[in-house]
Amino acid sequence: MPKFVADSAEATGLKWAAPASGSTFVGCSVYNSAAQTIANATYTAVTFNTENFDTDGFHSTSSNTSRITVPSGKGGYYLLVANTNWVQNSSGQRNNYFYKNGTKIYQQDFEQPGNLVYPGYGYSVITQGAVADYFEWYVYQDSGGNLNFRSERVNFQAYYLGA
Repeated sequence: MPKFVADSAEATGLKWAAPASGSTFVGCSVYNSAAQTIANATYTAVTFNTENFDTDGFHSTSSNTSRITVPSGKGGYYLLVANTNWVQNSSGQRNNYFYKNGTKIYQQDFEQPGNLVYPGYGYSVITQGAVADYFEWYVYQDSGGNLNFRSERVNFQAYYLGA
C-alpha cells in the first residue's frame, strides 16, 4: 500500500511512494507462563519467562526477566503496554507503574470495585528510550493477603515508534 513521503522536488513537498520492502516492525511482547504471586502492600516488578515475539533482543528469559531493554540502534520513542488480570478478590486497590532505569515514569491506580470475577485492566504510555535504557512494569495491591495474576492474560509489550 503506498504512503505519503516527503519530497522537496514535488510542488506540494509530498508524493505517494511504495513502502520499503521487508519488515519494519520492531518490538516485543512477553508474559509469564505461570501465575505470579503479588505480595500484599508490596511494590513488585512483574517478571516474564516467555516471549510471544521479540524482534531485536529486547528481553531475556534467563536474567533480569522483569526488564525490556532498548537494543543497539533503537533509541527513540516507545509505546509501552501492560495488561493485568487478577484472580477474584473484592478487597483493596490495584496500582500499576511503568519504570525506566529504576525510576517511575507513569502510574495508574484503580480501586477494586466490588467482587469482580477476574478483574483485568490495560495500561499504556508513550515514552523515550535511549540504547541500554530499560523499562519495567511494577504492580501494587493491598487486598490483605497475597494475590495472584492469571498468567494467560498478563503481558508486557514495547513497540518501537521511531527515533
